[in-house]
Amino acid sequence: MELFVSLVVWGVLAGIVLIFQAIAYRLLHARIHYKPFWMVLSLLPAIMLGANSLYQALLRGGALRHALMPTVRAQRILEYGRLASLPESATDIMVHDWSSPFSGEWYLCFCASPEDIERFLAESPSLKGQSCETFSRDRMRLPISLRADEHGISAVDAHMYFIPGSRAPEWFNTEIRERGRRYAIPPKDYHNWGEVIVNDAEHVVYVKVIWS
Repeated sequence: MELFVSLVVWGVLAGIVLIFQAIAYRLLHARIHYKPFWMVLSLLPAIMLGANSLYQALLRGGALRHALMPTVRAQRILEYGRLASLPESATDIMVHDWSSPFSGEWYLCFCASPEDIERFLAESPSLKGQSCETFSRDRMRLPISLRADEHGISAVDAHMYFIPGSRAPEWFNTEIRERGRRYAIPPKDYHNWGEVIVNDAEHVVYVKVIWS
């Protein structure tokens, strides 16, 4: 659609300039013999179209810079997961995503006040009615690499072990050793499912949304 609109605008501008050139030539060719004038007139379509291209590029550049702002990208991820808006007290916002024709993942992390985190969870449509896993010092959330000892023997304990995502950024550290929770984001039309993990000891929220 954007390409179609650009082509239409270019066609309209070119048509207007050509009509103007034809009228100017018919009215002035017998009176003006100044060659530089006709040279500028012949270059007018290129000047007009170039100016329009520059204007459109500046607009797209501004829109792109806005779209790449962490708060804007964060809000998109929250919308994909049908979650509440970013809390007002949110700081240290970090986002990451990757996609392919058949799948993609969005990662978000932010810090917020405990009150805003509770409000965020309560107001998130996809989390309503969802129970959560709780973690503590007696039941930690640990990467699976810590499950085996130096002899390769798997530990049998109360902790929950997870496999870190191979494409997750380094800052997406959902290990919890003190207090925390995990909520599952159910899929919608088989897409946009994932999880919300809250590190209550550090007041950090991690969001992962998967499309596939």
